[in-house]
Amino acid sequence: MNSKKVSMSDIAKALNISKVSVHKAFTNQLDISEDLREKIIGTASQMGYTMIDPLTKLCQNYFYLISEKFHVSTEQFYFGIYTKLRERLRNIGCTIEMYEINDSFSVPRFISSMEKFFKKNFSVFIAGQVPKHILKDFETSGIPCVCVDYYSEKYKLNFIYFDNYRSGYYLTNYLIKCGHRNLCFFIDINSATTNADKYFGYRKSLLENGIPFNKNMHVNLSLANHQSFLNFELPDPPPTACLFDSDAAAANFIIGMSAQGYKIPDDISIASFDNTDMCSETTPKLTSFGLTKEEIVDQCYNIMLKCLKNKNKTYTFTISPTIHVRDSVKILKKT
Repeated sequence: MNSKKVSMSDIAKALNISKVSVHKAFTNQLDISEDLREKIIGTASQMGYTMIDPLTKLCQNYFYLISEKFHVSTEQFYFGIYTKLRERLRNIGCTIEMYEINDSFSVPRFISSMEKFFKKNFSVFIAGQVPKHILKDFETSGIPCVCVDYYSEKYKLNFIYFDNYRSGYYLTNYLIKCGHRNLCFFIDINSATTNADKYFGYRKSLLENGIPFNKNMHVNLSLANHQSFLNFELPDPPPTACLFDSDAAAANFIIGMSAQGYKIPDDISIASFDNTDMCSETTPKLTSFGLTKEEIVDQCYNIMLKCLKNKNKTYTFTISPTIHVRDSVKILKKT
């Protein structure tokens, strides 16, 4: 039995090509044809080359589908995940492309187009909530698919679900522990199920802490793309703290309220969700409930690997975000 470790030189010799070409294939460089790259990786796998990542052995080509409403968002939460995921996949010799979708997006047409280039050797990540017909069509397509930040029992797909209900609950609890009882939540609960989850977590926290719900303390809109705060009025009575459905919404609120003479957090404390890079760019820096992009990408990798190894099963993984305390919340009194 030959136990000699396979090297890139062995692979190059077997294919009668240069070692440089093998290296280019493994590092996903552009000046090598896709056919040759797949041939090199396939041969390396057959020869037992141990440096190849397990995911790369199963699939080398990926797409990241993102709704146009998220792609144009100033938040760029899902785009931030994509950039980290692209870095992770490229480091192991895989390609990934972002593809913007809308209500008229056709899954069969997309698959037909991609099969011309990749045959069946591609897999898909779906970012956020998308139209139901897209999920239904992917369910029956046979294409490995992982949905990020979404979950539904109606579709036999793979899901990575962020526990937004607990996020809303714990973030509200944190503000109450800091002494805040007049809490206003700016969130459009009709725009996405993830927002509804955050909102009902907020309501649970109020109920458990004996704080009566005031309907004026729920502003049913997202401020992420709001243009003007010059005439914006706070609810009456004014809240001591506000929650926002995203970091971008909170950042816009800081700008608008500062223009009206309010000081954050002396006059109003604020907290938000997602923990994006934006949190460290605002003044003051934002307290936010969320995950690091690295944590999310790790689970994207793990779930995709599982579903590629066993395409007859589906997997769901729930991630519980954590609070990242910064400067935007004033402690009135600890309870």
